[in-house]
Amino acid sequence: MYKIKKTVLCLIFLSQSLSFVYADVKSDTDAEYVKTLNTLFQVSGSSELYSLTITQILAILQEQHPDISKEKWTAIEKEFSDVTLNELTVMLAPVYKKYFNIDDLKEIIKFYNTPVGRKYSKNLLPLTQDAMLVGTEWGRKIGQKISERIDDIE
Repeated sequence: MYKIKKTVLCLIFLSQSLSFVYADVKSDTDAEYVKTLNTLFQVSGSSELYSLTITQILAILQEQHPDISKEKWTAIEKEFSDVTLNELTVMLAPVYKKYFNIDDLKEIIKFYNTPVGRKYSKNLLPLTQDAMLVGTEWGRKIGQKISERIDDIE
């Protein structure tokens, strides 16, 4: 059940990320921006999160299609992992461009190449998972308190 929640949250994150306007990469500047953004995703651990999301999607699909051999699933994963991550980077580039120019990205990459940046990157996924659990519990408590308040009003 926890894996499904985590997968759903990752899918929601990706769908929200992808709901922004998509623009084709047409110039060398855009290509350089995408390459720099890809580097940022690598050093920040974001690409690992995106890869995990793809793996989780495939795991769900494997459960739904148990008749497909493990070898074929391995081939499917290989086929879609790199292409999908590259496609995602291209699709996210216009979103990042709204907030960060290429020099900003380079400075952020510098941060991730420091000891504290590497520590942050290394711990971001488990930190996010722990924070989601806390946030879920907090939301449950707040919802309960609001419901009690509504009951008092009625």
